[in-house]
Amino acid sequence: FENYPVDENTARTHHLTVHDITANEATNYPLTLAAYDGRTVGFHLRYDPHLFDASTAERLLDRLVHLLEALQAAPEARLAAVPFLTAAEQREFAAQALPTRNGDGRQDTLAGLFAEQVALRPDAVAVAVADAVADGRGELTYAELDARSDRIARALLDLGVTRGSFVGVCLERGPDLTASFLGAVKAGAAYLPLDPEYPAERLRYMVDDSGVEVVVTQRSVADGVPATPRRLLLDDLPDPQESQEPQEPQGGDAAPRVLPALDDAAYVIYTSGSTGRPKGVVVTHRGIADFARTQRTRLNVRPESRVLQFASPSFDATVFELCMSLLNGATLVVPPRARLVGDELARVLREQRVSHALLPPAVLPTLSASELPGLTHLMVGGEACSGELADLWSQGRDLHNCYGPTETTVCATMSEPLNGDGAPPLGTAVDGSAVRLLDAHLRPVPPGATG
Repeated sequence: FENYPVDENTARTHHLTVHDITANEATNYPLTLAAYDGRTVGFHLRYDPHLFDASTAERLLDRLVHLLEALQAAPEARLAAVPFLTAAEQREFAAQALPTRNGDGRQDTLAGLFAEQVALRPDAVAVAVADAVADGRGELTYAELDARSDRIARALLDLGVTRGSFVGVCLERGPDLTASFLGAVKAGAAYLPLDPEYPAERLRYMVDDSGVEVVVTQRSVADGVPATPRRLLLDDLPDPQESQEPQEPQGGDAAPRVLPALDDAAYVIYTSGSTGRPKGVVVTHRGIADFARTQRTRLNVRPESRVLQFASPSFDATVFELCMSLLNGATLVVPPRARLVGDELARVLREQRVSHALLPPAVLPTLSASELPGLTHLMVGGEACSGELADLWSQGRDLHNCYGPTETTVCATMSEPLNGDGAPPLGTAVDGSAVRLLDAHLRPVPPGATG
């Protein structure tokens, strides 16, 4: 509390008038709140930007204002009865404090976890499309993404998709890709991402090997999609936003009800085939809740976070990005494929205010670490990250090394924030899992090994 005495009477005797007084100080504390006396009490919060971001400082001030207003509104109340959290934070905390599993575990599935976020923040931006034409379609709220995925789920059910089916998804980057992943699991199926940039023979092998009978696609890439018994063209799917007529929900209910269980398949990822023929890895819903929770706690994902969608849909890094954003109430930022390297990627990161990104170490040398202050949380994976890169990119941000084979739910381990001191460690196990050495005679894994 600062109370600098100002002797205005003495000043007047010297024919001086005090109009205003300001004081600027610097401390060695990472966070300082100063209160200045006067006609009103003024508060100034100073913070070290290397340790706190602007949104955190704003939340702290919001809580302080909320606390002061509560004290003023009920000065006779016991201090313990004054709510410390704002109403919005209380709702968020209550949702996170709920039991994470209901009777059959379906609340913990990909569909169930997304539904929780839709209920919490229906009007928040779920997907933001970089370079989108200014026609109102550049952003989708959680409610809009939920409705779009519901329409896709109902269309898949009409095509005969049942619980346990595999649904191929071959689309260009954009909101419909994410909506189709969600629509497939809402129909009780698992989705198989098919990158339209893949060679035709690779896509044919994946479709034949998996037994996919239904593929969700669009006209712009449909010619390259292998033939399947049934196909859902999203171009032909009615969009309620373009029609003034109310849509009749199927069976009198607005959403499909074929929800998967924890041990049902969620998605299928085909490995690169570097050791032979590509192998389709089926991953269930069971590990998704713990994985999303690990991202929230270790990577500091918040509703105001903006997560980059960088990976090809055929890599499980896309699941990393989807869980980090949509299962934690954040925004998924989707740039076009042409803007995923070098200056174009840096421009996307700045223009879209991306705070969280998972990038392979090979991409980092095409960017300038010092020119991306808004990228506060960077994850590396897919290949070994050198100590030199870790030293450069850990300055001014949290840098995490993420490791895991496709057979896990994306990641088996995550490191704490790195300091660039040598090759990055693999880190510790994702919540709800354990990492064990199975054979004492195995050679130790090099600290910098990933993927």
